Amino acid sequence: MKLESPPFPPAEATQVSFGLPKVLSGGGSLSFEELQQEVGSNREELRGNLAKQGALLFRDCGIRGVADFHSLMDALKIPRGSADLFFGEVMRETTSFNTMQPTLMPPDFMIGPHNETAFWYRQPEFIAFYCEDTKCAYGQTPIVDGVKVARDLPEELTHKLQSCELLNEYVFDSMKKNKDLVKNQKRNCWQRVFQTESRERVEELINERDDVEITWRKNGSLHVEVTTSVFATHPTTGEVCFRALRYFDFNNVKYMLENYAKSQMPYRKYLSSSSVVGMVSWLASKKWVEHQRYAWKTSIKNGPQLTQAEEDVVTETLFRHATIFKWHPGDVLLIDNIRTAHGRLNVDGERTLHLILSVYIDHRDIYRK
Repeated sequence: MKLESPPFPPAEATQVSFGLPKVLSGGGSLSFEELQQEVGSNREELRGNLAKQGALLFRDCGIRGVADFHSLMDALKIPRGSADLFFGEVMRETTSFNTMQPTLMPPDFMIGPHNETAFWYRQPEFIAFYCEDTKCAYGQTPIVDGVKVARDLPEELTHKLQSCELLNEYVFDSMKKNKDLVKNQKRNCWQRVFQTESRERVEELINERDDVEITWRKNGSLHVEVTTSVFATHPTTGEVCFRALRYFDFNNVKYMLENYAKSQMPYRKYLSSSSVVGMVSWLASKKWVEHQRYAWKTSIKNGPQLTQAEEDVVTETLFRHATIFKWHPGDVLLIDNIRTAHGRLNVDGERTLHLILSVYIDHRDIYRK
């Protein structure tokens, strides 16, 4: 295969978990047409690498523009899902056919590692990012190998987590009331989530499942509750994968801020971010604040509650198996969304990222006991 697999230069990665991602480079001499041929000829091997290593990073491969991004996914036979189908807090704008914006967050905020849409009852099997351009020194992306995390957790904590069910809940507004949540992105609404304006149709869809419950509110909004698990079974390799869920978000974000972002942001911005994270975490812990009105909330539904010390062990194990790397213009990162979680550190400049979600799979197919 003409594609090389160079290691990350020390200056390009804050830390590296061996083999994550598998880097594929054309060395700057490969045209995009040659890349397509290479990928097509070695598709089975590359898809095997994706399942076993968790992510592929195409760098210096002549990828220029969203059309090339789409063509690369086609060469790998990654089936694209609809950009209109997204179950998070915001309505992402499309940047091309079946290509969307990433979630827009204030630049000094961290996004904790997460498996995309793990809180919902369906989730994309793969997620891919294309960096069209970046002028950032930072804004690194952590990616975490959930198989390594599952193997490395202490046995007693693993048994405790296996006995837990997780409750994921969120309140979707009606389309008539979905105000801006962040700059240029409106709150998501139940009409878009379920692709219908009929309450009866929503109820029909939910009645087919025993892991989802809904409650209509007087103002037209919809409270959704989805039951999931901490571990999943990889549909290709059969390996047990730890799922980076919202339950651990505050702990993970605090860890990222202290251990990675603090050294790469002005001290006043660090103080501001630290204060905001602390305040939001405190408010979310109070029962008189309805966390699920503002963001997906995950809590332990059945099973023993975790102590703070146990949550700290989960966070430390998570980041022990993380690669945290800097983007280059033209990079494409393809992630196995069952095995590998992704996040974001603080962004210090302008950049343009495009996102493709693959078709969705039913989470009952991966949460087998």
